[in-house]
Amino acid sequence: MQSKSSDQRAHQMLMVERRLLVADLLKSGLSQRKILVALQGQRDPKDPSLPLHKISLGTVNSDIKAIMAELTKVSVNRVQEARELDLARIDQMLVGLWPGASSGDAEKVRAATPLLARRAKMLGYDEPTKVVHGGDSEAAPIQIVYRTGPKIDLTQLSDEQLEQLENIVQHQVAEEPGQPPSELE
Repeated sequence: MQSKSSDQRAHQMLMVERRLLVADLLKSGLSQRKILVALQGQRDPKDPSLPLHKISLGTVNSDIKAIMAELTKVSVNRVQEARELDLARIDQMLVGLWPGASSGDAEKVRAATPLLARRAKMLGYDEPTKVVHGGDSEAAPIQIVYRTGPKIDLTQLSDEQLEQLENIVQHQVAEEPGQPPSELE
């Protein structure tokens, strides 16, 4: 007679094996009912007169939910890993740009600004963009961007830095919305 723990282990192994098969059948496009029929058609290798899996449609449904939950976890982990890699890349670029940007080098400021904006968006500390529809079903949505964040104390900037900032702002206002600013003269 098998012990309770070996019975549980055998049951768990059978469940894992069944879920792998359900996943393969699901990927091939079979419906839950067809998956059930396929599983019920499998025979126990020890006693071919017995079905290998004693299951119902509810079991197939539960297996599919468990499979989908696991796939979701894997997807979330992959997205998180990609986010961390991209943040590390952005941080590395900022390390190289920051000395020039913090000293007022306009080219370095222009290069660092979108990196900082992307980093803020990825980390979620920028408010989301609110998109409203313009009324015409064929028209593209109108984007209204609300931004809040740390305020810059302009009194701490030199006259040269203020001029550079004003020049950048004037050029950004003149640019087409959604396009990166062109090179400053």
